[in-house]
Amino acid sequence: MTRFRFRGEGVSPVAGAADHATAFSAAGRAALVFGAAGRAALGAKSRRAALASISLAFALSACGYSWQTRNNPWKSQGIEKVYINIMTNNSLRAGAEVPFTSAFVKAFSRGNKVRVVSRPEDADAVVDAVLDSVSASISSSTTVPSLTADIAATDLSDMVIATEYVAKANVTVNLVRRSDGTQLISQSFDRVKVFPGNNRFGLPGTTSVLINDSQQQLALNEIAQVIASDAYDTILEAF
Repeated sequence: MTRFRFRGEGVSPVAGAADHATAFSAAGRAALVFGAAGRAALGAKSRRAALASISLAFALSACGYSWQTRNNPWKSQGIEKVYINIMTNNSLRAGAEVPFTSAFVKAFSRGNKVRVVSRPEDADAVVDAVLDSVSASISSSTTVPSLTADIAATDLSDMVIATEYVAKANVTVNLVRRSDGTQLISQSFDRVKVFPGNNRFGLPGTTSVLINDSQQQLALNEIAQVIASDAYDTILEAF
């Protein structure tokens, strides 16, 4: 005689065939009921989780947050590869286009959303930027007597000494699709950066041109990175 064992069903470990059939039928009904209830509970839980996720997404969007992905928003415009042209330098500072061009290459390579290529013929679009202006001017100053009481500096008492400078740069960025020559983006970006005016070693109240120029270059490098990042983010948002 065949014997079955069930757990949690109140069935005797040893039962006859009729008892087995009855027990099996009851167990089957219980399993079906439990399965339906389980599926309903899981379905309700899934729906609640989905609604919570959607609510969270809307809340984050309203607060200005967004999910960062590697999706390429330019793909709808047929752009997956870009070429960064050497920046045209219309400023009076020779060589200023070099750090700006390098900054643009690094910014557009960020996140692997698009591929930066080394030849324009391999690109879907060209980033063509112009360095319109670069300048540095005194933003804060002092006088020689306020720096030293040395008699040797008496003749310089009426001289004004710069303690801080402000560097400025303006860049116009164009994104042109190569397939049809369409200009997709054209926008100007400008930034400023304050840098210190350093006193030269030796007689207080004098400055070193070399030191000031070095500080200005560091300030321009930082401006270049900020402008490149701003341009990249702006072009992404435009699509």
